[in-house]
Amino acid sequence: MKVCLVNTPFDLFKQGYGSRFKIKKGNLPPLGIGILASVLENAGYWVKILDASALGYGVDKTVEAIKKVDPDIVGVSALTAGAQAAVELIRKLKKAVDLPIVLGGPHATCFPERMLHECPQLDAVVIGEGEKVVVDLFNSLLSGKSLSNVKSIAYINNKKIIINEKTPVIKDLDTISPPAWHLYNKKIYSPLPNQYKRLPATSLITSRGCPYSKCKFCFQAGLMKQKYRRNSPEYVVEQLEILWKDYGIREVSFWDDNFMFNDSWIEKFCSLLRRKVPDLLWSCYGRVDTVSFDKFKMVSQAGCWSMFIGFETGQQHLLNLIGKGITLEQSRQAVKWAKKTDIQIRGSFMLGLPDETPLIAQKTINFAIELELYSAQFLPVYPEYGTELYEIAKEKGQIINRYEGRTKAAYVPEGYRNASQLEKMVHKAYRKFYFRPKYVLKLLKQIKSFEDIKRYFTGLKFVFGLIS
Repeated sequence: MKVCLVNTPFDLFKQGYGSRFKIKKGNLPPLGIGILASVLENAGYWVKILDASALGYGVDKTVEAIKKVDPDIVGVSALTAGAQAAVELIRKLKKAVDLPIVLGGPHATCFPERMLHECPQLDAVVIGEGEKVVVDLFNSLLSGKSLSNVKSIAYINNKKIIINEKTPVIKDLDTISPPAWHLYNKKIYSPLPNQYKRLPATSLITSRGCPYSKCKFCFQAGLMKQKYRRNSPEYVVEQLEILWKDYGIREVSFWDDNFMFNDSWIEKFCSLLRRKVPDLLWSCYGRVDTVSFDKFKMVSQAGCWSMFIGFETGQQHLLNLIGKGITLEQSRQAVKWAKKTDIQIRGSFMLGLPDETPLIAQKTINFAIELELYSAQFLPVYPEYGTELYEIAKEKGQIINRYEGRTKAAYVPEGYRNASQLEKMVHKAYRKFYFRPKYVLKLLKQIKSFEDIKRYFTGLKFVFGLIS
């Protein structure tokens, strides 16, 4: 039986990043689809991964590409930002071919009933982790069996939406198949210019859930939060060995919400990595309250060159409001430690939080500049349904029921006149941070090769697309 797993057509640069200019960087393999592909292959299915987003396909072209695969069943994955594209794709695909279509991914997990209302053409929606579900579900759909015994799905039966019992979370992540790396079209993937030093590069996740899970703006702390679990260091390094030897990967971006959690895990991981894949470069995400000078030094010696940290705001009362659990002084100290160990910090900031005004936003921009980060992103607040921030935002401002990209306002706090004023503040933040003479001079000093020149030029084009 033939399966086509589809990453929803989605304009990553316009809708995802909010940049007017497209660059040949920024897409990385969809890991969730890759793991499901591996599970299905192990069960005897022939699998094709169609990453419509990375290929730059629209809905119509995606439908045609699926038809060429001629599958027996289709699985579609969608983030919230790509949900409308997923609905349009499924509707058009169902008209074009008569075969079962299943939806999964974060948006399906959060809104299974809504997706079935909007798209009754769906044969089933997977809720949560799909590894224990997908084979049973696909077997049932292709054989015409009842779906009543398939766990963790929602479907329509006699015009009624049925939500089945959920499966328990997978406790031991080492038992999950790694992504089917051989099925990815490697030519279409590369990180953003400021997120790599060496190619080929890919991404990897070593955990599920978040060990902190108290941030009021985060999906991982909302109604759908998961219990925190993590692969063993031995398993992760084994996968890195395979990527290095079999696929030529020379750099990895770890996408865990907090890779630096658990000192003993980090110590064991770094020790194994230095011994088995000593030349691999890597980057990760961290929190300022889970780092120290010694940990920065340890990961730096094991190949880590960059860390992405959510500083969120330059105002302590707003950090307290969103439950971030950190202080401004912890942020300053973390960046100082990183600089001493040659780790470059990429920072993320939120503009337009409840209780924020343009004056307060300016203080956040100034804080980002004070930290002298390697790079920074400034995003208007997007209150996700199911989070505490969503409920706060409803009382303190206006939630806009649309998503048009990460530089477009989806929420306007009471301290701003309108969405336009907030969006102009986002543009101002990028201009103030990136076009300072001191910052430009620092980047020029870091150029050591023609490849660096190309990376920085591409990055400059990307930033211009954010503010124009």
